[in-house]
Amino acid sequence: AQKQLRESFNKDDAFKEALTVPGFTADLTLENENEYKVTITYDFEAMDVKKAEGMTYFKNNHLPELLKLTPSQFADNLINAGASEQK
Repeated sequence: AQKQLRESFNKDDAFKEALTVPGFTADLTLENENEYKVTITYDFEAMDVKKAEGMTYFKNNHLPELLKLTPSQFADNLINAGASEQK
């Protein structure tokens, strides 16, 4: 089932293109039959932000603004938007 879920994600051309950007990774894990977890990593030291900005997947991510945030500000924004914090 996890393989099928990964394949369905990889059918999205914008997502596939995003995965070609150095410093951007995405991992998909099937937690159980009703839940999956997507872990997305932005390594801004390695990422070509200018290249990414022109891609469909990143259009609404506001990458230049993200670069201005401290890690704690970024985490606070995610939590305020509904993300859960892992301890």
